[in-house]
Amino acid sequence: LAASPYAKFFPVPNNGKYDHVLEETNREVSTYEVASGFNNFYEFSTSKGVSKADALIGAALDGFFYKPWPITIDGLVDNPMVVTVEDLLASGNVTLEERTYRHRCVEAWSVAVPWAGFGLAELVALAKPKPEAKYVLFESFFDTAVSPQHAQSTTLPYPYQETLSIEEAQNELAFMVVGMYQHVLPPQNGSPIRLAVPWKYGFKSIKSITKITFTAERPESFWMKAGLLPGDRTYTSKTGRMEDIRVRSEYGFYANVNPEVNHRRWSQANEREFVDDVKGTYVPTVRYNGYERYVEHLYDEVLDEAIWVK
Repeated sequence: LAASPYAKFFPVPNNGKYDHVLEETNREVSTYEVASGFNNFYEFSTSKGVSKADALIGAALDGFFYKPWPITIDGLVDNPMVVTVEDLLASGNVTLEERTYRHRCVEAWSVAVPWAGFGLAELVALAKPKPEAKYVLFESFFDTAVSPQHAQSTTLPYPYQETLSIEEAQNELAFMVVGMYQHVLPPQNGSPIRLAVPWKYGFKSIKSITKITFTAERPESFWMKAGLLPGDRTYTSKTGRMEDIRVRSEYGFYANVNPEVNHRRWSQANEREFVDDVKGTYVPTVRYNGYERYVEHLYDEVLDEAIWVK
C-alpha cells in the first residue's frame, strides 16, 4: 500500500457530522483487520477472505490497483471527461475528508468504517449533467487476465454495474471512497475508488469504478439482470414443479435497508455486527441503516415502487 500513488493524499481531515448515527444505533467502529479481512469481491473470490485469494494478491503485486486508473464520465453531461483518480484528487475540484459510515450487507452482517474520500455530489457537479439525466450508472473494471470470474463466469453479467437516481447521487451522504482508516484503500475493499451509500445494502456500493454514465432511462444493475446462481430453485404453486427463480426477484433497484422486508431466504430484522472479530453480535437492523433523516425525502415520489429489496 505504501507504493500506491494515492498515499500522498493522506491523512485527510475528519468530518464527524455523521458520527451521531453510530451513537444513536449503539454501534462501534470496526477494527481495520475486520473491515479489510471480511469482504465480498466476487471478481476475485466468493470467499469472504478474498484478501488472501491468490488472484487478488497477484493483481496487487503486479500493481494492478496502483497503476494510473482512468475514470470515464460520459452520457448526458455537458462536461464529459476521462480523468485518472490521482489527477482528480490533485485537481482541487473535490474535497477529501474522512467520514465514518455504517455498512450493512444484504447478507445480514455489518461493519462501521472510517472511509476517506469526497462527496459524489462534487463529481456530479463537475460533470454538469443535462436536465434529462435521471440516473447515474457506475461500472467496475473488466479484465479477464486479472479476474478469474471475468474469465470463467457464465451466469453473472460482468462487468459489475450499479445505478443510482440522480437525486441519490447528489445526496450529501453519497461518498466516493479512496481510503479507510487514514490509509490507502486496500484492493479487497475496492481500490483505488469505490462508492459508499450507507443507507442502502452493501452491494450498491460498487468497487473499483472505471466508468460513470448519466442516462435518461433507468439501467438494470448487476444483480437485477444477473442469471441464476447455482442451485437457486424454488417450488412454484402454479405449476407444482421446482422452477428457476432469477436473482432479479431478490434485489430491487433502490435496495434501501429495511428490517421489515425480508430477503426471500432469510430475515433482515437483525444483523451480525462485526467489531473486533467476525463472530459478531446480533443487533436489530434499523430503517435506512440509521440514516433516515438524510434520505427519506428522496422517496416521497416513488412510494408506489419497490424501494426495498424484494
